[in-house]
Amino acid sequence: MITQVEKQKRTLLIVEDDTIIGMAEAQALRLVGYTVYTASSGEKAIKLIQSGQEVDLILMDMDLGAGLDGTETSREILKMVEVPIVFLTSHAEKEMVEKVRGITRYGYVIKNSGNFVLQSSIDMAFDLFYANQKVKKKEESLRVTLNSIGDAVIASDNQGRITRMNPVAEKLTGWLAYEAIGAPVRNVFHIVNAKTRVPAKNPIDEVLKTGQIVGLANHTALLAKNGVEYQIADSGAPIQNEKGDVLGVVLVFRDVTADYKMQEELRGSEERFAAIFKASPMGMAVTRYTDGVYVSVNKAFCQLFEYRRDEIIGKSTKQTQHWWISEERDRLLEILRDTGRIEGEEMKIRKKSGDVADILVFVEQIVISGEKYLLSINHDITAKKHVEAELQKSLDEKEILLKELQHRVKNSLNVVSNLLGFELNHIKDEDTKRIFLNAQSRIHSMSKIYERLYRSSAIDRLDLHLYIKDLIDSFSEMYAINSKKIQFSVKLEKIQLDLKRALPVGLILNELITNALKYAYPNDHKGEIRVHLNQVSDHVNLVVSDDGCGLSKTTNPSEANTLGFMLVKNLTEQIDGVVSTISNPNEGLTVILSLKL
Repeated sequence: MITQVEKQKRTLLIVEDDTIIGMAEAQALRLVGYTVYTASSGEKAIKLIQSGQEVDLILMDMDLGAGLDGTETSREILKMVEVPIVFLTSHAEKEMVEKVRGITRYGYVIKNSGNFVLQSSIDMAFDLFYANQKVKKKEESLRVTLNSIGDAVIASDNQGRITRMNPVAEKLTGWLAYEAIGAPVRNVFHIVNAKTRVPAKNPIDEVLKTGQIVGLANHTALLAKNGVEYQIADSGAPIQNEKGDVLGVVLVFRDVTADYKMQEELRGSEERFAAIFKASPMGMAVTRYTDGVYVSVNKAFCQLFEYRRDEIIGKSTKQTQHWWISEERDRLLEILRDTGRIEGEEMKIRKKSGDVADILVFVEQIVISGEKYLLSINHDITAKKHVEAELQKSLDEKEILLKELQHRVKNSLNVVSNLLGFELNHIKDEDTKRIFLNAQSRIHSMSKIYERLYRSSAIDRLDLHLYIKDLIDSFSEMYAINSKKIQFSVKLEKIQLDLKRALPVGLILNELITNALKYAYPNDHKGEIRVHLNQVSDHVNLVVSDDGCGLSKTTNPSEANTLGFMLVKNLTEQIDGVVSTISNPNEGLTVILSLKL
């Protein structure tokens, strides 16, 4: 029974076209504590609700005269608000009841039945309305919970017909809930054995038959309505009342396609690994990480270490004493601790026979059944090391021979240079003496190449800056240059050049310095010869300049037919270089040789 306090907090709306009846009902209800509004037509009632007036219950006359009747008005109001409606009628015929079918209703009251009947009907309508609200909240909570579950859920009645489905079940079966509700579960939940393709037993039928929880067999595939196939895992459980009667079944399943595929791939990779491990031509072993005990070795490992398998398994690496050199063993353990793996480290092993072999070791950490192990691959490189040693010996011998050849060439060129020097002392003609001296300086520049190679570790490249310095130092001695008369200014950047172009550069430098010494400073004039070597981007520039008398206006170096200029021109073309000159009478001569590195 509703208390007086509760009534004072509730608002009623009476929709009655008979003003007198409406006023009488309103007065009676106000006397017992309700707040009451009235409306004489369906349109006015709708307008009141549209205005936002809160109403807890409506007493609706079914026959409102002209305009909307009670049923039409009720339908419009229920579109806007959820409120209990009690219908008032002057007739008790069955047709009146059928007329409001489909409208949420909370009772009928025959007009003039008395205030007690009216108030009792209102109380019952409120009780029923609030009971329905609680049920709706539970339904909504159940719906939200069901839709929030990450697994697919299908519920059935005790006949195996679907009563509920959540969105995950819709996705996996390919059926929308409104399509599936009422259909037999077997029509929607179509499952087969993934390997044999034989239809699988439906868990709903099993649960209804046994009343027990039932799980799917392994390798079960769900065939969706849209043709998609899923590997699934599921269980079915009975829905029972307090007496233990089975009212239906709840089926919970999930998509395990990715897990199944991963397991299959893992199983396949394990099988492939086992086959590779067994057939590998390199010695492979698996040892426990904690104590180094061998748990598996392949045939190649036994052959490499000259042990039978039963002599290895169960023993630790310390017991077998394969790695007897403590420094090498400690080095590998340190690498393993720091990096977690070993990638191609060389070490020596001792076989069962006592023979020593060189191996290349690779170690990876692996996990088997949750325990850490070490997989080692041991590649025998004894023969390779022997071949490398022989090859290195051969290379050392060839290098010695090459150095000896360079030394002999240098000595031979020096012998020729010295012979020319001997003859030079007996020549009286100055032109002839100059020819001999030029030839001697050219031979000397070639000799310096081999001297520099002999002193270098490289055989195909030359330190160009050191070679030029050697040449300039030798000029002072060969031409007996008076340092008080002629001085050299040398600025050389460190540059290496291939041997094929270093010799032509040396001969070009020889010609340029020789010409400067012979022609730049006549009549014992003093001066300075500058030699600069630098690199700009990918080009090498050799600059030879003097502050002497320079070339005459009629002299064109590119067209001169003297041996010196012809050598410079031809040698520059040979090394794909470019030579340019800058000269004015009494302002000296500058020659720039540029070539690409």
